[in-house]
Amino acid sequence: MASPWMASPRAAWLMFFFVLGYAFLLRIFDLDARLNPDADLWLTRTTRFWGALERREWSKMWQSPHPGITYMWLCGLFQRGFGLEHTALSPELLRAAKLPVVLVSSVSCAAVFALLRRLFGPRLSGWALFASLVLSSEPFVVAHSRSLHLDMLVTSLGFLAVLTQITAIREYSYRWSAMSGALWAAAVFSKASAAMVAAGAMILYIANFVRDPRGARSRLVGCLLVAVLCAFVVAGALLPELLFDPKTVLERFFTGVTGLAEGGHRSFAWGKSYAKDPGPGLYAAAVLLRTSPEVLAGVITFVILSGVFAVFEARSGHSQQSSLPMRRIGWSCLVAYSMWGLTLLASSKKGARYFVTMLPMFCVVATAGIGSLWLALRSRLGSCDSIRSRISIVAFVVVCSFFCLRTIRIVAFHPLPLAWTARLPGLSPEETLVLGWGEGLREAALWIGADARRLDPESGGVVPAVHFPGYGKTMRPWLHFRSVSALRAEYVVDYLCNRQRRRDRHRPPAGASGTPLHRVHLNAIEYVTIYPGPAYRRARASR
Repeated sequence: MASPWMASPRAAWLMFFFVLGYAFLLRIFDLDARLNPDADLWLTRTTRFWGALERREWSKMWQSPHPGITYMWLCGLFQRGFGLEHTALSPELLRAAKLPVVLVSSVSCAAVFALLRRLFGPRLSGWALFASLVLSSEPFVVAHSRSLHLDMLVTSLGFLAVLTQITAIREYSYRWSAMSGALWAAAVFSKASAAMVAAGAMILYIANFVRDPRGARSRLVGCLLVAVLCAFVVAGALLPELLFDPKTVLERFFTGVTGLAEGGHRSFAWGKSYAKDPGPGLYAAAVLLRTSPEVLAGVITFVILSGVFAVFEARSGHSQQSSLPMRRIGWSCLVAYSMWGLTLLASSKKGARYFVTMLPMFCVVATAGIGSLWLALRSRLGSCDSIRSRISIVAFVVVCSFFCLRTIRIVAFHPLPLAWTARLPGLSPEETLVLGWGEGLREAALWIGADARRLDPESGGVVPAVHFPGYGKTMRPWLHFRSVSALRAEYVVDYLCNRQRRRDRHRPPAGASGTPLHRVHLNAIEYVTIYPGPAYRRARASR
């Protein structure tokens, strides 16, 4: 995957815009197809945030210990741009509120290409392109890129901060240090988890300070100071209160982070419901089921090859120069995310979606593994130009087929890629990991609305009575209904996530009995079951 043309600046720009367009097209369509349970919360906080900003009540801009500042800025700007800042929750508002996440995620995929090309070197531009396309088409990443939430913002901004910091350390660059500081501020003010990624990335500074010659250390310290200063400036611009009362802001921030990490919530893993902490095994399920098999295989290949190359280089005294840049960046990324990985395992609050922050790093490490294997095989299999040419043609066909299949996978589950899970022998996703974060509820809402109109065609404004504890608001953009108790309901909605989190997961919810009226299946898994409530049966009997 190396050629003079791919190493040229013109090719670099073409590849950059190709990645940007590819990532954007996988994310932009049907943004109103799903609403996650926390979306209404963030829309409400955005309204309060901008109200405080307009009144210059700086202390009231802080809305959450997450803290979500970056998202509230972007969401508010897009709401105002579309004239939707004071409207009720609707498909139009949902699309506008998701656009910032779509754009940040898409641009970050293209930026990852540009940064990896610089880090790998122009000679390995093809592998930088490969890594960015893998990231663009990773199903769980695409899914969260289409969610009205913070997870993809912190994932995208945090990973760009890691790569820019690695670039700054390698080049002793104040410019890249300033950029990494700005990205760290935006990432941490998106969600506090970025602070732990930043803590892991500090290990890279320490390691290089110890390893570097004495004359380069002062430059490295200068880079760190520039990054910290730029982070503080950007943080102050995002949250002006930090400039007037930094002590209060920092206390609020760390108190909130500690409370979130220690609070926990009911979760489900490996067939059991846990009141607080399901244990680190939850993330084993997340890695197996939420990572695409090819990325997981690439990560395993990287770890194995790193050991093989280490033994070979120790015995021969010669390093595998062709793949060395990729392997170094792969290990740098693993080190940078080490603290966040340990935090995930140790925290009482666990959830499979927190794992999405690790996936960009997994994509780069997998690329380093596959690329290292390819370069090693290529150097052994072909010594003349004709053989190398044939091998390159075969590789090109394989890579094109690989990305066609990944694209088909996303399109096949569009517009609900979050419902995707890897199919592994003997591992049932619904019996292993929490599923259901808004998936299937649009379909349920539209069906209930159509059925209510069918039963009462003479009434133009049918408002069905629905019993759906926990996730009722996620149907609001598509269905106007009355939320009632199970005894007064016409429709009782049973949701997969609710079933998983109850200890007796096979028992229907209160008020549900008889033959289900409708079921919603995604990826061959039953997400929603709609039962007739007592009021439904009475209404049908009266007719």
